[in-house]
Amino acid sequence: MWPALSEALSRVDAFSERAIEIIKLLLLNGARVDARDTKCATPLHQAAFRGNADAVDLLLKAEGSEVALWAETQGHYLPLHNASDKGHDTACRYLVDAMLWTLRESHRSNDNAERLTNGTWPHPTRMNAHGTALLERTVQEHCSMLASIATLDDEEG
Repeated sequence: MWPALSEALSRVDAFSERAIEIIKLLLLNGARVDARDTKCATPLHQAAFRGNADAVDLLLKAEGSEVALWAETQGHYLPLHNASDKGHDTACRYLVDAMLWTLRESHRSNDNAERLTNGTWPHPTRMNAHGTALLERTVQEHCSMLASIATLDDEEG
């Protein structure tokens, strides 16, 4: 089903309501978010590259999204690289939020969480200047929000 999702994202206007409806229909009929093409890209890579924040959001809510979120292409690009390199702020925010959430929830390596929050990962050398700045800004905003929530929790506790 990868070709079907890929076609939906590449042949239909990426920002049309029709694209979202096609993706929903494909997902309902068994298309996999974590399926990979010949370059190891997932539909989430494609949606992030095109900057379709609604499609990114929809794909992040589908089964298999955690695998797709962390999937690297042959060039070692995550979907986040695609969104940030192209300056797709909203898609980037959705992806960073999902990445930080999965790190927090699954208690993955603290090393990865630290590398993500201090801007040394995902590989900033593989991102252009705009992408690197966008990633750093998005992570800082997210961390500030989490710190505010933690402060409120401490005050209530």
